[in-house]
This record gives sequence, structure tokens and C-alpha cells, in this order.
Amino acid sequence: MKRLCAFVCLLLVSHFAQGGTTLSPEQEAAYKQGLERPAVRAIRQYIDDCLAEKPKIGYPCEFTWDTVEGKSIEELGVDKIRGRFMVLRFAPFDSKGEMSARGDLVTVLFDAPPHWMFTVSVVYQGEEKYPVILGFYPVEMTPEKRQKLADDLSVYLNDNSFTR
Repeated sequence: MKRLCAFVCLLLVSHFAQGGTTLSPEQEAAYKQGLERPAVRAIRQYIDDCLAEKPKIGYPCEFTWDTVEGKSIEELGVDKIRGRFMVLRFAPFDSKGEMSARGDLVTVLFDAPPHWMFTVSVVYQGEEKYPVILGFYPVEMTPEKRQKLADDLSVYLNDNSFTR
């Protein structure tokens, strides 16, 4: 239930901001609580490690022999992940079969122009459900649309309590 509430609040931020309205204090509190999720902390730590050029961090930060060329953060450009980010959406997934996994697809918007957006694949491993970053996928959107979204969300995007 908590997961559903955080998901709905994250969607509300995007929806309300695009409509030119703001969140209620209760919605703001629920959104901020969602930012304390392990997946969000793991994304922030992974970005920090990638920017610090931690050795052997691997894909998706660095290109490795077993990954698709052009898909690593290093190849896309680390400048795209500099700064703080706002979580726009959590989409849980649960795959079944030989390679079953449970996780979240987390869409983030960075505060620095040109406001790059990525969907981050986070899976939970082991009994402790440790979050592991499996991919950073650029969201296909024109620079003008990203700027418009950033402008609409600026009240939140420029507030450190709403970003990580």
C-alpha cells in the first residue's frame, strides 16, 4: 500500500505541475517520503560513484565487453547525469521465468539544463532486496519539451527537498 501511495504521489507531482498548480502539504509529504526509498538512494549513490570514476563499477556506467555499444553512461556522456534529479515516476515490474526479477523503472529529470531525463532500471536482489542499478535509458523527448517540463516543475525541481 505504501508503494502504491508513493507511486500515485510521484505521478501527482508531474500532473499538477504541468497544470500550473501545486501539491497540497499532504501530497508534498508523501512525495518526500517516496524519495527515501532504497531505489532512489541507490540511484543517487550510483550516479555519485559513476561521476567519481570508481574503478570497476561496470555497466551501465561504463562500456563493458558484454554490453550493447552506445548504451553506457560513459558513452552517452557523464555530463548528462550531473546535478540533482527529481523522481517523476515509479513503475514496478515483476518478471517471471528463467531470469525472474522484481524491481522498479524509475524516471528521473535532472535539474541542470538541458534537463536530461532517464528511466533507471532498479532490481532488488537477495532476501534483503538490495537495490541494484541495471540500466540508464535516455527518455526520448525534444529539448524544448524537456525545458517546458522543467519550467512547469521548477517550483519542485529547484527545491532540494524535492530532489536528490
